[in-house]
Amino acid sequence: MSTSFCQRLDKRTIIYVIMGCDAAVVRDIQPTLDMENRHFGAFSGLSLTVDTIDNRDAASTF
Repeated sequence: MSTSFCQRLDKRTIIYVIMGCDAAVVRDIQPTLDMENRHFGAFSGLSLTVDTIDNRDAASTF
């Protein structure tokens, strides 16, 4: 995957965060973190999602 693909995927994930589609957020964040394991936007979206669903255990899978 290219870096620009990860950026586009991150933008889509932001939309999913706003819409409250938690499963879609987690699904889209994984390939971004696989490509760029320090992607601030991906971790930010993941933390918002984990906080929203109040499931701290999900964070340990990343």
